Amino acid sequence: MDSATATGAGWADRALADVVERVAVTRAQVGTRFPLYADPGDGRWTTTGRGSWTGGFWAGLLWLRAGFTGDRADREAAAACTARLAPWTDADTATRGLILWYGTAPAGDDPAAAALRDRAARACLHSWEPELGIVPWGDAFGGPRELARVDGVPGMVPLLAGAGAGAGAGAGAGAGTVVGTASDAAAGLRPAADAAAGLRPAAGLRPAADAAAGLRPAADAAAGLRPAADAAAGLRPAADAAAGLRPAADAEAGPGPGPGPDGVAAAAAHLHRHLELCLGKGSFRDTPRDTPRDTPRDTPRDTPRDTPRDPVRAPFRPAWRRTATGWRPCEDPGPGWSRGPAWLLLAVADALLRPEVAARVPGDLTVAVERLLTEGGVLTGPLVPYADTDRPDGPLDTSAAAITAVALLKLARVPGPHARTYARRAGAILERLVRDHLSEPRPGRPAGMLLDGCYDAPRGLAVRHELVWGDFFLALALAALTGAADLTQV
Repeated sequence: MDSATATGAGWADRALADVVERVAVTRAQVGTRFPLYADPGDGRWTTTGRGSWTGGFWAGLLWLRAGFTGDRADREAAAACTARLAPWTDADTATRGLILWYGTAPAGDDPAAAALRDRAARACLHSWEPELGIVPWGDAFGGPRELARVDGVPGMVPLLAGAGAGAGAGAGAGAGTVVGTASDAAAGLRPAADAAAGLRPAAGLRPAADAAAGLRPAADAAAGLRPAADAAAGLRPAADAAAGLRPAADAEAGPGPGPGPDGVAAAAAHLHRHLELCLGKGSFRDTPRDTPRDTPRDTPRDTPRDTPRDPVRAPFRPAWRRTATGWRPCEDPGPGWSRGPAWLLLAVADALLRPEVAARVPGDLTVAVERLLTEGGVLTGPLVPYADTDRPDGPLDTSAAAITAVALLKLARVPGPHARTYARRAGAILERLVRDHLSEPRPGRPAGMLLDGCYDAPRGLAVRHELVWGDFFLALALAALTGAADLTQV
């Protein structure tokens, strides 16, 4: 870390200043809307009215700018944007981790942001389903509800952990135990009365492919679910009901009778289940576990029986669907999706920075780190990966590289023999992003754009563009590299 900072402070400071200035240009262009992706030629943003799953990254960028400038007007703009994320608190989506963690954590000690984060943490804990061991992907974006996707893990781990320990079954569980059994449900962690009370929204109107991209089909506009501007951009509606948001009465109803669940245990269970699905059961343990008696007693009862156990042969599968016969991998996104390992590595890093969470995950999370680093070729492969590593003739994805850089910088803050290696690699990734992919000023295009991000390669959507989450993770990593941000808090 020290060597990377010493050799890179000059270029990192200049790059951070350019990215922060780009935030000001973007704010002037989008007003109260949320930027999603920008044209690489002129920097014009495609926006959404409600923020979709990326809204927290725009709020986070505004907070990073406010911290950089110290200007009161910048702080007020960031606070106003974060306040507009409040309706997502009760949305049925695991992307609340991305929206409400990254939209509030960079705010530091801002009381309104802290209050929203606390409310979101309790709402997500209420949505955690012990029978599945996860906060499900949800149906706020349409498609099947009972999915487990890697982009539903980062942000969700620290958010759930922030809900604290309750008096329920999880509160008394020892280290290495994951709460998530039928007995937990009986203890009142997710009462059946929720469904009868209408706390879960109706299914959305979009097919799974659109849900994966975060977009909406033209049929929605015809149904009157969104304003014309959003329809033209192919984005989300203004109506809360169409977004799958839950009524305010749900929040007031609380989690129902009985003792409350344990946020730390729920965070550990959520991460553990996704690791077992995506990497293969047993692939992140320090010793193989091949018999039923090796399974932790409190592991959710539907642990996938068809998941490969060999850590060498098990393919990385970033999305899974719950069926009547167990969990089955989804075709989209595919195994080569480079943001997949990056998202999961980020979530594991957050758990390792929270020893109370890491202690509750069965197995050794450092083994999971090694597997994810190998899966993405993070330490030995290209500094900027292809959007689909199985398609080397396709576009790059600088956003995957920026996410990976933040994950590595976080891992460098976890005591261990590889901390310096992680820090050096993060510095190399960031220097490459700045040197080869960050725009310089020219007529008709602003400086500070992280180009060559790929939103959705299979659909050909924004495949060489500036992406708001790519900008956020680049800014966060540069701020950490220069000492302007504390990654243990974001």
